[in-house]
Amino acid sequence: MNTTKILQTEIDEVSVASLPPRPTSPILRGGLGYTSVDMRAAFDRLPLLIIERLNTLISDIESGSIAEVISTGIDEEHTLNTLFSDIKNGNLASYLDVGGKSLATALAELREAVGLNKEESEVE
Repeated sequence: MNTTKILQTEIDEVSVASLPPRPTSPILRGGLGYTSVDMRAAFDRLPLLIIERLNTLISDIESGSIAEVISTGIDEEHTLNTLFSDIKNGNLASYLDVGGKSLATALAELREAVGLNKEESEVE
């Protein structure tokens, strides 16, 4: 994943509020000697930073790499990517809670209750 938060230090560096009171004044008078082009660019810096980070986030969503860092809360290192893998490989049944039991345990108990043994249920 390539997305990073916009830090306050980054905002402070590119915000219009970081400009001196008279940015178009000569440097000797406390300004920056900005032209009208420089002033427009100064007003665009923060929105362009936001656009850049938003586009990076959208790319991470489209590529699926964001799933590698979104926690599911199942355990400390369990991510959406892990959950997707567990759905595909069948491991989800071992920790999906159904009435206080794992899905795998609930299914085994159901098979036993209806008189199916494991071999019979695998044949069907």
